[in-house]
Amino acid sequence: MAALLKASTALALTIQIFFVLLHQIDPADGCDLDSVFRDLIARSWLQPGHRAVCVGPDPGPAVAAVRRVGFRSATGVVFGKSCCGLPYEDGSFDFAFSAGLDRARVPARVVLEMERVLGPGRVGVVFGWSSHGPMGVAAPVASLLRFSEMVGAARAVNGSVVVAFKKKIPSPGPNRETVGVGVGLRNCP
Repeated sequence: MAALLKASTALALTIQIFFVLLHQIDPADGCDLDSVFRDLIARSWLQPGHRAVCVGPDPGPAVAAVRRVGFRSATGVVFGKSCCGLPYEDGSFDFAFSAGLDRARVPARVVLEMERVLGPGRVGVVFGWSSHGPMGVAAPVASLLRFSEMVGAARAVNGSVVVAFKKKIPSPGPNRETVGVGVGLRNCP
């Protein structure tokens, strides 16, 4: 509990509100997700033509939205009640998105896999709901990140929260940590 409180405090000091959403965002309604993705493009965190992976119980609307805003490749992965590993090599994607982390059996695996398949310096976004505002989603996501740093969180009118993180660029040297090896985490409970 103390570690979570410490992480929450540190996050509160460093988090940036990177966009304001003045309309309702609903992952089932791709046009509102379009606005989120366009804002990330406007901030140069994403580029049209990038490769995206959308992970969740129903990634279809997010896949459609990233394709509409110009991604050359968008892949959806349904994780259902578990996420034992994404079937992609390390650093395969420029953008990772999940709108169903709260429904994952092991949310940490989803976040670790999103980090693993992101290329260095690339952005991931977790979309969730909390009655406690951005910190209600941002703090738990921040506590799961191992190879990325939080770059922003914003609350929408309907109580939804968008949290963005950016994968760190590894330092050269023999003692760098890595996320996963090859393709996906294979040890499923």
